[in-house]
Order: sequence, then structure tokens, then C-alpha cells
Amino acid sequence: MESYDRSDAITLAIQMAHNLGERFAHVSHVHDLALSLFKQAAAHSRFESGDEEILRVASLLHDIGYMNSPDGKSHHEHSEQIILNTVWPCWEPHAVRICACVAKLHRKKFHYEQIPQQDFSSKQRQLILKLSAILRIADALDRSHKSVVRDILLTRNLTGDWTIQVVKGEITQEELYGFYKKRDLWCEIYGEVSLLH
Repeated sequence: MESYDRSDAITLAIQMAHNLGERFAHVSHVHDLALSLFKQAAAHSRFESGDEEILRVASLLHDIGYMNSPDGKSHHEHSEQIILNTVWPCWEPHAVRICACVAKLHRKKFHYEQIPQQDFSSKQRQLILKLSAILRIADALDRSHKSVVRDILLTRNLTGDWTIQVVKGEITQEELYGFYKKRDLWCEIYGEVSLLH
């Protein structure tokens, strides 16, 4: 990844996310969960400088599309467009496109055709998959928007299967449902994952 001023991108994303009003607490919590998953997964998966910042911005802005889609039905697509149409002086164009795609993919069942092949290299598509898998799990763990999952521990066993343990907080039926609905991409990219609570 080309170098850029990382703090500026995150600062801008936080400013934009504040426009979501009461939904800011949710995106902020998803950001924290996604960052925790990223840092713990990084011990087992290769990431490059700049990947963390792309995930952080995508996490903060994954619901920004609610500003243009109050009923939420297509908010993920609006989130993508808002990110693409925002001026990011601190980022190269490809980083913006990756971030927008990751934000879009937080919702709905994943299909590979959601990542336009002509827009991304093979390496960039792989990064989108890895970051989207993390964001989807983080969003699922706050499906109730009540921040009930406060801290998590990610482990990987010798066979390559993953476990996410809730070490602070609790799991409601909403979060459990969300986890099993959205873990599909993680299972495909990283390996099987289960949730302990």
C-alpha cells in the first residue's frame, strides 16, 4: 500500500460517523470489535501496513448509508457510494475503492460477483475478502445495537479452526443469530469459526 496520513482518514471517518446520531454508538462499537479481531487474527494471517486503517474506516462508515436510506434496505450500497464520493486527500484511489467495497459487503449473503473483477487486482480482492469477513463478524456481534459483547478472545487450534470467546459481556439471541448468519465469509477465507459465551 502507498503511504498516506492514516490519522487524517480515521479522523474524517469519525466526523462523518457522528452524523449518524444515535447509530454512532453502534458503529463505534463495531469498530472496536473489528479492530480487536484484526489484531488477534494478524498473528495468523498476513496483513500489510495500511490494511488496519482501511478496516477501521470501513467499520466506522459501514452504516453511513442510512443517511440516504432511512428504511435501511439498501443502506450498504449507499455506504459504498458515500465513501466513493467523499474526498480522501490522505488516500490513494485504490484504498478508497477497497474501503467502500468492504463497507458494502457487511450486509446480505456474500457472493463473489459483489466484487467487480475489473476494479481490483487479485491481491486487492483477497484483502477485501479478509477485511469484509472481519467486519461481518464484528457487526453481527452488535446486532442488537446494545454493545452487550464488550471484549472477545480469538484463538485458532492446530487444525485451523477458530473460536471467538466472549470474555466480557454476554451474547443475546440477536447476536447469536447474527453470528451464524454472517460467519459464512470468515469460514471460507480463514476457516471454521465458532462462538463461545
